[in-house]
Amino acid sequence: MHRSRICRLFVLGLALLAAGCGSHPPLERPSYDLAKALYAVCNRQSTDGLQKFETVLTESIAAGNVGPHEESALREIAEVAAAGDWQAAQEQARELIASQNP
Repeated sequence: MHRSRICRLFVLGLALLAAGCGSHPPLERPSYDLAKALYAVCNRQSTDGLQKFETVLTESIAAGNVGPHEESALREIAEVAAAGDWQAAQEQARELIASQNP
């Protein structure tokens, strides 16, 4: 039984890893599109694009199209980009997008 329990815990751990352990929020369509736009901005390392992204994000939040968890995830990535770590921000955006596809 001890071995069986270890096996079950191992399988559970793999399932949690595959699910991402909830590290990324599910994105509705507007936020998903914003994540893709943010990825493109980071890929181009565009400070102008980042400012435009912030404007569109703020407008989308005001319109009620972006929830608080989505906002937090997107802003966190934008802050990394604004700090000049474009590559890390691009990777975070890629991971956020990829986490939406099972």
